[in-house]
Amino acid sequence: MGQLGSLGLFLTLSFVLPGLVIYSSIYLLFPEVRIFIDGLNAFQSFAAIIVISFFQGHPAFIAEIKLLNPIWKKLYSNYKLDRPGHELNRTRIIALAESHNIIHNQFDQIIGEFILYTNTSLWVLVIVLYSFFYDHSNSPPLVVSLIMLLITLIALFMVCPKFKKSYLDILEIILEQLKKIEENETEEKQG
Repeated sequence: MGQLGSLGLFLTLSFVLPGLVIYSSIYLLFPEVRIFIDGLNAFQSFAAIIVISFFQGHPAFIAEIKLLNPIWKKLYSNYKLDRPGHELNRTRIIALAESHNIIHNQFDQIIGEFILYTNTSLWVLVIVLYSFFYDHSNSPPLVVSLIMLLITLIALFMVCPKFKKSYLDILEIILEQLKKIEENETEEKQG
């Protein structure tokens, strides 16, 4: 896959799909909103998804750092999820790797899926929890909310940590490759 394809895959997974899932969850759980959404044309629906996508990321990222990371680190201590140098320097590591033609094809997909599952699960959890306090007289049965809650909790506490481990492992591999290149460059300069 070329660089544009890789970027497109990453943006679709991390940006567009979370907005679509959140939009669909709201549509499914709140019938009053359906009346409004049903009146939208395709362009307006797509615009609503993009707006949701734009605004959902930052709060989800903060919740990941402050709320989920400590839980994941306790639940999955063997995953070595506590690699702050990797997370803080992720952009720098990727830029250095690309400048040295080190490409890891799955990285964009894995980090995109991590963002997709994390952001989507957090927001769907909020939507589902809100739906529990909502008047269900003319909305989907409580069973639908419970199923969505179960799926969301599985994603948050089983799937997301595995994707995070995978992308941190890939960053580790890239760092090792960069270190070898740096050592070779140092030897060439000295030799």
